[in-house]
Amino acid sequence: MQDNEEFFDVRIYKRYIKEGHITQKDYEKHVKSLPDVSDKAISLVIDEEEEYKVVSTDVLVKRPQDHDIAVYKEEADSRRENARGSLEDSLVSLGEDGWELATITGEFAIFKKRVS
Repeated sequence: MQDNEEFFDVRIYKRYIKEGHITQKDYEKHVKSLPDVSDKAISLVIDEEEEYKVVSTDVLVKRPQDHDIAVYKEEADSRRENARGSLEDSLVSLGEDGWELATITGEFAIFKKRVS
């Protein structure tokens, strides 16, 4: 059995099982060995008068499909300006529908709006 905590990361452990780094039994044994920390959990009450929407930042910022590195400063500036304009257009569109940006977490933006 591997002792590397990375192999047991809940987001990617299945890949490590598939690649043969750990077995399903290794994973189950690891999960059972974890301490119970449920007493440290907090309750989250979401205002019932608000609706939430989670949007990938890839959807908000329409980037060009090519992934070439912009060699020239002018090209890099142009790509940045296009991304900025795309983000602004997306935010304006959501705002017109009543959505307000609440936060950006990692690769996701969370919007909220009042429920009528």
